[in-house]
Amino acid sequence: MTPASEPVWSRPAYRRWFLFMLTVTYALNFLDRQLLSILAQPIKEELQLDDTSLGMLGGIYFALFYATLGVPIARLSDRTNRVRLIAGAIALWSVATATCGLAQRFWHLALSRVAVAIGESAATPPSYSLIADLYPRATRSGAIGVFTTGTAVGAALGLALGGWVGREFGWRAAFFLIGLPGVLISAAILLSLKEPPRGFADGKPDVAEPVGLIEVLRVLLRSRSFPGIALGIGTASISGYALGFWMPSFMIRSFELDMAQVGWQIALAGGLGGILGGATGGWICDRLALRDRRWWLWAPAIAFFVNIPVVFALFNSGSPVLALALFAVVQFNYHFWGGAGHGMVQSLVGQRMRAVAAAAFLLVINLVGLGLGPMVVGMISDLMSQAYGPEALRYALMATAPVFLVAGLLLLMGATTLRRDLDNAPA
Repeated sequence: MTPASEPVWSRPAYRRWFLFMLTVTYALNFLDRQLLSILAQPIKEELQLDDTSLGMLGGIYFALFYATLGVPIARLSDRTNRVRLIAGAIALWSVATATCGLAQRFWHLALSRVAVAIGESAATPPSYSLIADLYPRATRSGAIGVFTTGTAVGAALGLALGGWVGREFGWRAAFFLIGLPGVLISAAILLSLKEPPRGFADGKPDVAEPVGLIEVLRVLLRSRSFPGIALGIGTASISGYALGFWMPSFMIRSFELDMAQVGWQIALAGGLGGILGGATGGWICDRLALRDRRWWLWAPAIAFFVNIPVVFALFNSGSPVLALALFAVVQFNYHFWGGAGHGMVQSLVGQRMRAVAAAAFLLVINLVGLGLGPMVVGMISDLMSQAYGPEALRYALMATAPVFLVAGLLLLMGATTLRRDLDNAPA
């Protein structure tokens, strides 16, 4: 086949560009989501909210719509053009982010957050499906690991930009100025990416019809490793999402730093740790899996176990510098699972099941992790506030450390049948 007739998706440079643009999309997803975290303190003061209400805005209200709508939208993406779907989703959540700046009441902000969740739910499952069609199983975890660094990059940018714009121009301006430019990314996706054939990377012909939702769920549940993977990552995400949402408020309250300082410092520490964890985790798991495929789950389980003492040390720290350094380690260990976890879910199902499988996986992660983490920590903080004042949030966050023990054990359980489940995965 001559270079002129070679499919564009076979070209390494084009695949890298495709992966880069999807990673930018994921970064934008978390950038807009993280704005509420860094702007929580001035929003709390102006709208007179308690920590429980803030936790609900950052957690359960967002998670319910993000997770549940992800499944029917994923079914659509298994039947239609995924690139166009992602472009439309970006435009929706970017405009919805900007409308957060118009909020005058709690429910105004809640409605805007719901709209953001609806938009973001339409982008992630088809992105995983596209990557699975562009990269074969042997390198899929590494590629997805790069994609998952978008969460850390976006969170870091949201903190740094949101903190600075919020301090200089107010929290409402931050939502406008940072939300609306996402429409340009939407246009770039639409103009530069072409929908690849289903199953392209595996050299398999596309099947005629997408598989129904019930059949996808049956395949996932027939795989004994999937519940361990989904529940393990979901449990770890209770702490992961709680720390991501509440860490700025903790630094402001416990160390009396201003919003802009906290924004760039947490962006640097958390972003560096998360990017390195996501990028190297998938690559390391792919290399270890050459010896034994169970390393795709063993290695993230070990990272979760290491996080238990690190979280305790973080919230026992009396120094902001030490707290930030430990936060970077926590983020590295937490994001280590991204490539292998998502890669295994994509490899356990057939090519026309991938978007729905990703959505089902994210449903568990977001309902358990995002739904519970920020809200429960906010509730604990409110309950302890009379006894500990501003330091109540410190102890509420420290209480999330044991979830990593449960998460690691669940991944080890999933690893026991992983090899058999991969061998029996449908085409």
